[in-house]
Amino acid sequence: MSDNGGNPLPGTDEGVIVFDAPASFGKDIPLEVSKVTDKPIKMLIYSHSHKDHIGGSAAFKNIKDLKIVALEGVSDFLKDMNDPNRLLPNVTFKSEKTIKLGGKTVELTCHHYHSPEGDLFIYVPEAKFLMVIDSVTSGYAPFQGFDLSTNFHEYLKVFDEILAYKFDTFVGGISRI
Repeated sequence: MSDNGGNPLPGTDEGVIVFDAPASFGKDIPLEVSKVTDKPIKMLIYSHSHKDHIGGSAAFKNIKDLKIVALEGVSDFLKDMNDPNRLLPNVTFKSEKTIKLGGKTVELTCHHYHSPEGDLFIYVPEAKFLMVIDSVTSGYAPFQGFDLSTNFHEYLKVFDEILAYKFDTFVGGISRI
């Protein structure tokens, strides 16, 4: 199963977990999910706070009992921004969280390679799927000036940290899997 952008969605017996809701196509995700499953969207996980990744989350505001999961730093930042296009998380954590839903496991770990509020490594062991947004994009040189990275030392560690995972599918940039 995949979203409109091609990112695998963990479909489970109990519902769907969505990773990010980009400003560019987030509004389409709920409809696209309904085209491939009759299971409800149960969770929306934010990789980090940037609009280009979660600026379309307002499309999820009418989903009953939706859990929006993010780092505490991301939640605090979004409260300060008061942006109606980026829904506030209702499940937060500091450094690590494991989510289990319908026989699937999603492991979330906090890193600080890109955004000051924190960035998530999102790992689905059963699918051998790793999502490390804005870390490295296949076929491209690293971001010019290392993009928004404020901690060059942490950014250099991200490559070894990524390679420590067992994955077949990697989502690391903005456009390619």
